[in-house]
Amino acid sequence: KAVAASYQTFREANGFEESAEELKKETTAFADWLLDTYPEASEETLLSKSKAGELAEKDFYDSYGKTLHVLSDEYKGYLKDENTAAENHIYLRDGENEKQADITIAGDLCLTEGGYALNQIDQSGELSQSISSEIIQQMQDADVLYLNQEFSIGSQGGPLDGKTEVYHASSERMGILEEIGTDLVSLANDHAADYGLEGLSESLGLLKDAGIAYVGAGNNSEEAKQPVYFIVNGIKIGFTAASNLEDGFDTAAGEESAGVFKISDTTEYKQQIENAAKECDYLIVYIHNETDDTNAYEQYQHDQGAEFLQAGADIVIGGHSNRLQGIEYVDGKPIVYSMGELLPDGITKYAGLLKLNITVDGLEKMSFVPCLQSENTTEYLSDSEEQQKMYEAFSALCPNASIDENGVITEIAENENNS
Repeated sequence: KAVAASYQTFREANGFEESAEELKKETTAFADWLLDTYPEASEETLLSKSKAGELAEKDFYDSYGKTLHVLSDEYKGYLKDENTAAENHIYLRDGENEKQADITIAGDLCLTEGGYALNQIDQSGELSQSISSEIIQQMQDADVLYLNQEFSIGSQGGPLDGKTEVYHASSERMGILEEIGTDLVSLANDHAADYGLEGLSESLGLLKDAGIAYVGAGNNSEEAKQPVYFIVNGIKIGFTAASNLEDGFDTAAGEESAGVFKISDTTEYKQQIENAAKECDYLIVYIHNETDDTNAYEQYQHDQGAEFLQAGADIVIGGHSNRLQGIEYVDGKPIVYSMGELLPDGITKYAGLLKLNITVDGLEKMSFVPCLQSENTTEYLSDSEEQQKMYEAFSALCPNASIDENGVITEIAENENNS
């Protein structure tokens, strides 16, 4: 009875629409399935908790090592194997640290044949000459590495007519994404379809073949809007992405045509975020919407981010500026306005990786991996004094966030900020 009651509360809180009779039948069936599937954990742990009173959602994680979202997916048959999970847009990962999901977020990855970044890689013959091995290791060690893939890849299609700045790489460059350990990319940007919709469709296929998930684009509008989820150590993390840039090119996904998830206002995306939030324990929302080549964010970026947090996002990540922008907390949740660019573009500037340590209780810790992009290399800043300079420069961009000597980011209380 305690399990059924808790599952009923969970379903009601997540907006399942069903009659009272259907709800009772479903919650009873779930309780029977759970106790039959995990008899030892139920008897040893959950029973003692239920005797103490009403079961909380965290009690299920403490008992089974899985949240109610994950147990519900398992009950529905979504997780019987990796292929079935992928069909339901769910990917399974073994986490490095117990009872925690470690997500690493990089900025824009911009590749184009004959362009600065690929020329540097080709001349040296090794990726580690363009981005230091310490950074590569940090990305490879993540449970989930997520970045913005801002280029088309493959051999099909051709440059968009009239577009002066085209980012396109040959299919062999998939090796770069694989080498750094990419698990997920956003394609919600103004360059993923630079070789037209045929080129974008090929890019999607190459990513799928490489085992790399994607959000923000698809072979039709439904797929382009579709969130994806990663289950790490029994915690379900959601990801969704959209582009709010007006670039003058018709690359939006259609009902039966490939394209990018483009939005002209926040209405549709907020609905997608609300729906996705009901399906996971923690939701990471990406928006491609900034002014290019600036560290300063605009008021509309704040306004959009706040709306997305209100709709159900737990963190909002921005992109497009090619430079780091600040972090702002709104009602206790962060907006990361831009993570800048991953590979060097010939300009000296700060860069980095964002690390999220997520537990069943939410965001346990957010930290920054400090990097410096010089003319030819993105290098890890290992010297403590150089790290401190970088943290101070980055903190200056943040209206109410601070970074300590270990790179840990926290919210500054309003009274502390005023003082």
